[in-house]
Amino acid sequence: MAYPKLIKLLMDEKFRHEEMKRVNQKALLKCSLPELKREYTLNEIAIITRAGPAKALGLESKGHLGVGADADITIYDVKKNIIIGIKY
Repeated sequence: MAYPKLIKLLMDEKFRHEEMKRVNQKALLKCSLPELKREYTLNEIAIITRAGPAKALGLESKGHLGVGADADITIYDVKKNIIIGIKY
């Protein structure tokens, strides 16, 4: 259930900085999040979270929506704050 917030942290620099003010400052020294200046696109997020791991694990039918893929799709409804998983 944390994926929408994690994705927003990667896509929105202003949101990221506001959230970093709310966490343990010693913990921030142990991670690279404060150094992140760029904002990822939704396409880059899909590659990072789906396509990249599937490729690294040699799962040819995962990580894409092409012909022959296992269409595992996740839809997030912002207005309802729910995640719907669809697996074909």
